[in-house]
Amino acid sequence: MEVTKLQPVSDTPNDKFPEARKFMDKGYHRLMYRFSSDDYKQLSETWNGLQVDTGEPREVVDGPPEGEGAGPHADAAAVRPQCHRRGHRGDRPEAG
Repeated sequence: MEVTKLQPVSDTPNDKFPEARKFMDKGYHRLMYRFSSDDYKQLSETWNGLQVDTGEPREVVDGPPEGEGAGPHADAAAVRPQCHRRGHRGDRPEAG
């Protein structure tokens, strides 16, 4: 089955998006992090080869990214309280 014929997927490189570019400059686009070597033991069997946009080798890394502001998860704490205030926890009024 040719999946691309079922749902067309654009061929837009990630580096065309300014939001992605800053992470690509740090090399995050080719890294897959896991908490420890005991997590997802077979991850490197699928996350391997060359990264599509740049041709750089993919790599599985044990542990989280290091350094201040490392990785896209660094902003999650700032967003989380805002989501709770907006009622994203299932406390929406009944439809009626």
